[in-house]
Amino acid sequence: FEGTSSVDLLNQYYDLLRLLTNFFVPTLKLKSRMREGAKIYKTYEAPKTPYERVLKSKDIPEENKDKLKAIYLTLNPAKIKRDMIKVSDKLHALRIPYRQYGK
Repeated sequence: FEGTSSVDLLNQYYDLLRLLTNFFVPTLKLKSRMREGAKIYKTYEAPKTPYERVLKSKDIPEENKDKLKAIYLTLNPAKIKRDMIKVSDKLHALRIPYRQYGK
C-alpha cells in the first residue's frame, strides 16, 4: 500500500477493529499458575470483554465508565463488521499489484 488514502483507510479499519475487540470480543485472563514438576497448570477467570473489565474496576472514575456506556449503547457489532469489510475491499482495490522480478 502506498499513499495517504491507504493510510486513511487503514486508520478507519483499525478504529473499527478497536471498537469490535474492546467492546465485543471476550478474552481470558490468567487467574493462577501452579507448577508440579515439569507440568504447569493454569486457571483462568471467566471470559470477559475489556469493556466489562473496565466497568468492574474500582480504579476507573465513574464519569469515564459513563462515557464508555454511552459509546457501547451506540454500537452494533454486525454493522461494525460490515463496515470493516467495506474498508477492506477499498484497501484491496488500492493495492499495488505484485511485480514478478527477473522477467
